[in-house]
Amino acid sequence: MNLQQDLFKPVMTAYSRGEPLRNHELYESLCTAKVIPEGALLERVRIGKDQALHNPVTRKIRWAQIGLRALGLLEKVPGERGVWRSTAKARGELTPAPRRTVLLGFSTKLGLALWGGLRGRVHGFQ
Repeated sequence: MNLQQDLFKPVMTAYSRGEPLRNHELYESLCTAKVIPEGALLERVRIGKDQALHNPVTRKIRWAQIGLRALGLLEKVPGERGVWRSTAKARGELTPAPRRTVLLGFSTKLGLALWGGLRGRVHGFQ
C-alpha cells in the first residue's frame, strides 16, 4: 500500500466530526495525531519538470483528499479555498425525506415503518 492510501483513514478521522477543515488545520491535526513526523511540514524539495520547491508530505495529503473525493467521502466547501468537509455519505447520514411527504420505509407481517418529512404532529395515526 502506498502512503497516499495509508493516509485515507487518518484524513477521514480528522474530518469525522463533520466540521469543515482548512488544509493547514488538517495538516496540524495529522501532526498532533503523529501520522506525519514533526518537522515534515517544513521540508521543501524540488519536484516536477520546473523543479519548483514543494512539500512532499502536503502533496501526498492533498492527493489523499482527491482520492477520498473521488470515492464520494470528501467534498470542497463551495466558495471557500482550501476548505474541505466530509460528505453525508461519509457521515452515514440518510437522505432527508421531502417536506410534507410520508413514504413507506418497509413492511412485514408485523407491521410497517413510515418515513416522512413532517414537522410537528401527524394526525390520524395511532
